[in-house]
Amino acid sequence: MEFKSDVYKTFDEMTNDASLARRDPNYTYVPSSEKMIKVVRQPSQTTLITIEKIKAQRRLEEHFDRGGSQVSLTLPNEFD
Repeated sequence: MEFKSDVYKTFDEMTNDASLARRDPNYTYVPSSEKMIKVVRQPSQTTLITIEKIKAQRRLEEHFDRGGSQVSLTLPNEFD
């Protein structure tokens, strides 16, 4: 499949935005010895992630509105 976009130069740029757009601004997961632990983010982190998330969502929307390649991506929540 050939990647087409007026917004992104590469497929990797689009997948990075897709990952940003689905991040949970309130929590992150930290590895422990045997499992992932859900940790509350600091307010400053929440603000920055929310801003980046909104920007990524807008770029993705523009990409699709302009007829860019559509890809279905699914990542486990542990990658947030």
